[in-house]
Amino acid sequence: MNPGERLPEAYYSGINVFIVERAGDGTRLIFRQRLGWNPGFANTLMYRVFLEPISFVMARKMLQGIKRRAEAR
Repeated sequence: MNPGERLPEAYYSGINVFIVERAGDGTRLIFRQRLGWNPGFANTLMYRVFLEPISFVMARKMLQGIKRRAEAR
């Protein structure tokens, strides 16, 4: 898509950002997730019922795995 083009009626988009920064004697991992969708009734319902809970579970498991591997060192 080009900037300024109209988005499709049923689009979803997402981005994940990982930031690693020093925190005292160690490091801190900051994770941000942003999801977007075309705000129609069906899209909003699909997002709230399916995508949001699934994204939460996936991100939580991913971060727990990162933590487990980091602390094993």
